[in-house]
Amino acid sequence: MSRPPQHWPPLEQLLPHRPPMLLLDAVERFDGAVLACRVTPRAGGPFVRGGFVPALVSVEYFAQAAAAYFGVVHHRSGGAMRMGVLLGARELRLEVDRFPAGESMTVLVREVWTDGRVAQFDCELRGAAGEPLARASINVQSDPVGATLDASALARALGGEAP
Repeated sequence: MSRPPQHWPPLEQLLPHRPPMLLLDAVERFDGAVLACRVTPRAGGPFVRGGFVPALVSVEYFAQAAAAYFGVVHHRSGGAMRMGVLLGARELRLEVDRFPAGESMTVLVREVWTDGRVAQFDCELRGAAGEPLARASINVQSDPVGATLDASALARALGGEAP
């Protein structure tokens, strides 16, 4: 018997990012270990030039998906959204030079280890047919300043709408 689909809050409730820098479209699934997000670069969006996005932007997709992972975990436990930073990427492998705008891709992140604030994720970007496009191991730190993020205040400060 298959499990019913899970529905996740909008990314604006899981991440501090706001358009145009909110690059991910949605959380598609989370099994407690691996989180999958959909990303579709759009013409006129950040980093899109001549109908393509440089493959190096996959590192930002990975960082946002890791933030979504933390967002889902905190959402499940009733916790508040937290600020985070990308500390670095290792073993970055780009299978292509660029991604076409308008084509949906899947970002997969799996937490390898964490000490509660710093975490390492194995990340992969797959094309619509499931082919690997990029992969890396990233290190992130959540709550780097020791404060819970007020998403409404951040959105107002960045000129966006409060969630």
